[in-house]
Amino acid sequence: MCLITFIAGNVRATAIDIDPPSWWLTPGLDTTWQVWSFGNSGTGPIEPDSAGYDSFLGTHVTVSPQSNWLAEYNQFDYYGLIGGSGIWQLSGSGIDAYVVNYDQPASEKHIWIQLTWRSQQQGGAPVIYLQDDTGSQIGPFTSHVSYTWLNDYWIHSTYEIILDHNTSFEIINISGSIYVDDLVIDTLCIPEPATISLLIIGTLLFYRK
Repeated sequence: MCLITFIAGNVRATAIDIDPPSWWLTPGLDTTWQVWSFGNSGTGPIEPDSAGYDSFLGTHVTVSPQSNWLAEYNQFDYYGLIGGSGIWQLSGSGIDAYVVNYDQPASEKHIWIQLTWRSQQQGGAPVIYLQDDTGSQIGPFTSHVSYTWLNDYWIHSTYEIILDHNTSFEIINISGSIYVDDLVIDTLCIPEPATISLLIIGTLLFYRK
């Protein structure tokens, strides 16, 4: 769990959220943004942290009951950003993040995952699967788009999943022999060309009135 800071008048979490997606702060996009800092031992459903985040009602996380919650574990200081408290030592099925989304046609769906983690043993690393609203499972996703050593063996990894269709929700499963400090998930729905055309026509009609 890490502190919260203000960036350009908008709130984003600090050490856990050091690699936001390129679409952040772009107006007019269909996006969601949710953060979990795991401040207590409840296994869920755990709603996203409330301050400054943009998620739909029903979005939540559940943690496998075989996992072990730790109030603190090898706290770290990354350029003044403090982490290492509110930790899940994953076991069993790990963490399931159920993210509710825009229920509309889209030509692409982007899912941006930031994970602050530490290996439980040599070779331990996150394993990510995604399940969409049809029940189809995709993965595993193990390759990251960025990778930052924080301190005291804690790592911040960013993953991007791109789908060629939209889903009204997705379940993101994170497992592996790891400790998890924080989780940040952003999503972006890119409308189909026909939907974009309708939006433009609607805007023009509005301004003609």
